[in-house]
Amino acid sequence: MEAAENLERGLDSLPPPSNLEPESIARLRTGLVETERSFVGLLERNGIRKEDPTGSAFDPNLHQTVSEQESTGCAPGIVLRALTPSWTLNGRLLRPAMVVVSRAPTMEPSSSSPRLNQTV
Repeated sequence: MEAAENLERGLDSLPPPSNLEPESIARLRTGLVETERSFVGLLERNGIRKEDPTGSAFDPNLHQTVSEQESTGCAPGIVLRALTPSWTLNGRLLRPAMVVVSRAPTMEPSSSSPRLNQTV
């Protein structure tokens, strides 16, 4: 699981493909892509699945909240971003996803509301 994530991070850290890049970089990218694809395929054939919960409802059985973020664009309790995916083995949790979950915006006190405990 961790090795698959590290391969993905390695691929994400490479600059975007370009016609001007050296052949060695293009071959390195191709090799990493094929290695990751092969490794994830091996895991899947053995019942291990990686799931990105982004956009789904928070499930404490599959997710671990790292932080909450105010959101007006979606209901409270929705996974806004997954820092790591969840991993399951034949439907059983191996490692929860580390996620950022939406929460309702806090109400700002209006400036025209009376203040409590004012001393004059």
